[in-house]
Amino acid sequence: MRQLLKFSLSILIVSMSFCPVFAADTNTEGVCSIDEKTGIIKDKSALNLNLDKESAIKIAEIILVKIYGEKVLKQKPWSVSENDNSFKIRGTTVHTQKGGVAEIIINKSDARILHVIHER
Repeated sequence: MRQLLKFSLSILIVSMSFCPVFAADTNTEGVCSIDEKTGIIKDKSALNLNLDKESAIKIAEIILVKIYGEKVLKQKPWSVSENDNSFKIRGTTVHTQKGGVAEIIINKSDARILHVIHER
């Protein structure tokens, strides 16, 4: 599981560095550019990952396991709701008897984590 987690985090980092148009040496409006020294995207306005439900769940599981440990996966099946901008992924108490559930909100366009909480 740890190897899968490391691999998945690597994929997430690569996907967060995705630039839809590779134009590091131009300054065209709407084109993102990458800083040559740091490799960080300078203009993220052109970045849109347009996450689907399955991808959001995978990202949520990676982040929640990193924060709360593998026991958080016992809160599956996840309750997923979405709006135009984000996914809200929430654990269920089907397999847990005490304590609350984890909740995470992920931005669709750039996979930013907007909110993470674990109820008690």
